[in-house]
Amino acid sequence: MGAGCLGSLSMMLPSMFFSAVIYRLDRDPVLTQMLSDTAWFVYAMGFPPFIGQDLMVSYLILSDKRPDPLIPHWVAWVMSSLTITLYPALAVHCVKAGPFTWNGALGFWVGAIGFGGQIGILVFFLLRAHAQPDVGR
Repeated sequence: MGAGCLGSLSMMLPSMFFSAVIYRLDRDPVLTQMLSDTAWFVYAMGFPPFIGQDLMVSYLILSDKRPDPLIPHWVAWVMSSLTITLYPALAVHCVKAGPFTWNGALGFWVGAIGFGGQIGILVFFLLRAHAQPDVGR
């Protein structure tokens, strides 16, 4: 639960920085660029809480020892494997051009697609598990 709260905070902070950027458009352009860069870095690099959340969800899925688990165990392995797609975002503050930038193929898009895949798979199987009666499990 703590990782989920931190994850929501890491998504909320960039919007606050972007709000500060556009609040006073007459600011020095250097300050505007600095706040904008900060917002994008927080957005692109704010994934560590999601890794903790993913590991806990995967652990919970794998700890279901019933013969017919509520969520298949392979879902945990796929989710944990997709976590690897988030790691290239660690380099966004080191480069200004190329695939590792905050808007580059590896720095942003691979992680965004991997994270979207994680969420899509998890939501699908959670909705499927919610629709199943848990009688006799």
